[in-house]
Amino acid sequence: MAAFCIHPLLQDDASLQASLEGRSVFLRHGIDPEIVVLAMEYRQVANAYLSHHYQGVEDRIALSCLPEVNAMLVADKVQNRKDFELYHWGSHPNSQVLENYFANWLRRLNITEARYQELLALLDKRTVGQEFVFDTEATSGGVGSIE
Repeated sequence: MAAFCIHPLLQDDASLQASLEGRSVFLRHGIDPEIVVLAMEYRQVANAYLSHHYQGVEDRIALSCLPEVNAMLVADKVQNRKDFELYHWGSHPNSQVLENYFANWLRRLNITEARYQELLALLDKRTVGQEFVFDTEATSGGVGSIE
């Protein structure tokens, strides 16, 4: 969970560079290296397939060998799709591309539409204390789901 919380601090190149500065949050707070490694792996996997990489429904998306990172991707892509549907669907100039992009991610993460709706219900209830449970048989990448 901590790696998911800090991943935006490493997501883009400028943030990554800033993380090495003397007054960075990482150095000031002595963040556990294991958490940083998970956030860096998340950065690598997520940045390898951004919406501008979308070409079609057959796009290949590589997952992590770490189930924790794949669970972070599930959480992130579900939340991002939810936000897209609430605020941009039908009005964004690339609405169809974004809709397909999220569909590709969720398909690759083995999140069915029914499971997506269940996860939305959990978000809407603002459920606290949900644990990540990892289904390592779902794909070779060990995709996680929130149970």
